[in-house]
Amino acid sequence: MNLRLSAVAPLAIAVTLFGGTAVSRALSSTSPSAAQTQEGGQDSDKGEKHDHDDDDHHAGEGHELHDSMEAMQRNMKALRKVLGKPEQKAEAIAMCLEMEAATMTGFINAPDSPDGLEGSELLAYKADFKKRMLTVAGILVDLELALDQEDTDQAKVLYRSLGASKKEGHSIYIKD
Repeated sequence: MNLRLSAVAPLAIAVTLFGGTAVSRALSSTSPSAAQTQEGGQDSDKGEKHDHDDDDHHAGEGHELHDSMEAMQRNMKALRKVLGKPEQKAEAIAMCLEMEAATMTGFINAPDSPDGLEGSELLAYKADFKKRMLTVAGILVDLELALDQEDTDQAKVLYRSLGASKKEGHSIYIKD
C-alpha cells in the first residue's frame, strides 16, 4: 500500500499552531490565488454577484470567514472549467489546496448566529458549522487525490458533492 501525506498536512499543522487568520493572510499576501493564476490574474466572473457579496462583512468581524468563502466560490468556478483536463492537473490540485486552506480559515472563524442564539444553542450552531467545514475539507482531500490519479469520474462525483455541501450549508448559514 502506497500512502502519501497530503500536501495540506503542513498547512493544517500551521493553522493549528498559529491560527487560521495568520496563515490565511500569509497565503494571500505571498501568492496569487489558483483561480487568479488560472484566469491570467483576473476574475473571470466580473459583474457576477457572488453568494457571499456583502460589504457589511468586510467592515467588521467575520471578514476572514467571508474572504475564505469567496476563495471557495472563486476556486470552485475555476475548477469546474479544468476538471476533466489532465493537462491542467497541477492547476486543479492547486485550487483544491487553496480551498482546503479556506475551509480551515472557515473552521476557525465560525459565523455568529443571525438568529440571536446564545449559550449552548450558539455553541451547537457553531459546532455544526465546524463539522461541515471538516467534511468539506475531507471531500477536498479526496478530490485532490482523484485529480492526482487522473480519476476524472471520481473527481466529478466529488466536485458534485462539494456543490451539494455548499447548497446545504447556504440553506442553514446564509440568511437573506
